[in-house]
Amino acid sequence: MTAWRLVTDAVHRRGGRIAVQIMHSGRIGHPCLYPGGELPLAPSAICSGERLYTPEGLLDHPTPREMTLADIDQAIEDFATAARLAMEAGFDAVELHGASGYLIHQFLSDNTNRRTDAYGGSVAGRLRFAVEVVQAVTDVIGPGRTGIRISPGISYNGMKEGDTEILYTELARALAPYDLAYVHVSENDTRDVTELIRAEWEGPLVLNPHPWSGEKPANPEDGIEALRSGLADAIAFGRLWLANPDLPARIAAGGPYTEADPSTFYGGDHRGYTDYPVLSASGED
Repeated sequence: MTAWRLVTDAVHRRGGRIAVQIMHSGRIGHPCLYPGGELPLAPSAICSGERLYTPEGLLDHPTPREMTLADIDQAIEDFATAARLAMEAGFDAVELHGASGYLIHQFLSDNTNRRTDAYGGSVAGRLRFAVEVVQAVTDVIGPGRTGIRISPGISYNGMKEGDTEILYTELARALAPYDLAYVHVSENDTRDVTELIRAEWEGPLVLNPHPWSGEKPANPEDGIEALRSGLADAIAFGRLWLANPDLPARIAAGGPYTEADPSTFYGGDHRGYTDYPVLSASGED
């Protein structure tokens, strides 16, 4: 926490606010990453069929161990503990990672959750873990300091939802009573689902805009249109922010935008993180 205080204090000195994303990777892991060499945990013992970066190179994800009810209780408690520690480290909010094929998303999706108990089966059952995590975290730090990120329809990490529209409509309804700081939607050619979520979620909606298939990274023009239409209250960028440290100035100027270098995304040193250029007074890099 002391180390993170250096970061959060620096942000606050400049008048900023900072949230930390907390997650459980679920089946997206490997025994070589854990001190005891255990299998990763997941809602059901279903392998992703994908690979991950490890100190030993790219390795196949193993078939995970299905979580017991005690494992589920522990995971929920761990989310709450992580949120409390984030507050102690000076963060202003936490974002629960319910996207991209990690544990919360694994409980939501019918291709990764084949449970027959109260945490599986129906849409209501598959929503239960996400809602209980939200409840536990808001109990500890308050709803105004809690957000959640979701990615309807994403195929990353072996995900394949069979009922995306119903699933996320019901999730938005289930989240509505919690008055969260925001819901963060990462689109994946799923603008119709975003609109369904917006209809059910009256609180702040942060959008990572990808209304069309294959559009990477997110396009500032799509973000501006989403704000103007009222679909979103704020826009989130990932790779575009990474490669353009002065992104607000570039958006105001209509570009140009530097492309991120994917070869620097995993491992390595500062290159690809702190050395991207800013626009000069003439508008050139």
